[in-house]
Amino acid sequence: MLETKPDYYLSSNEIVTFAEPRKCWLIRRLTCGARNNLALVKVFPEVRFEGKDGNELVCDEFILANRFEGSDIWKKVGFPIEVYICALKEKNVKDFNVIAKSDMDIVAWGELYPSEESATQNLTHEMLNVLKKKKD
Repeated sequence: MLETKPDYYLSSNEIVTFAEPRKCWLIRRLTCGARNNLALVKVFPEVRFEGKDGNELVCDEFILANRFEGSDIWKKVGFPIEVYICALKEKNVKDFNVIAKSDMDIVAWGELYPSEESATQNLTHEMLNVLKKKKD
C-alpha cells in the first residue's frame, strides 16, 4: 500500500501528536449505527500517542468519521474534510464492516487534504512552530 499514491494527507491543528501531515489510504468503508460513511484508514508514518489508559500506543490504522453533517470522506470534495480520528480498541474489529461506538475511542480531531503541501499550508503558525521545535 505504501507504494501507491495516498488518497489523502491527514493532519491536525488541534492535537500536536497528529499535526505532522501523514499519508493516508482508504482501506474500507465502515458502518456504525446510522452512519455508513466511516473509513478504516492506514497512515504513514505511524502515530505514537497516549491512550486513554495512559499507556503509549503506536498505531498506523485508524477509523475516520466526518465531524460535520454534509461532508463525506468518500467523495473527496470540499477540502479540508474535518474528521474525528478514532483508535480501535480491539485489533480484530478491523475485519468487520459494521462496528459499534464501543469498539473505538476518539483520540483527536483532524483534517484531510488532497496533498501534503495543502496540509502543511493549512497548519497554524503556532502548530508549525511546535513541529519545528520537535524536529530541532
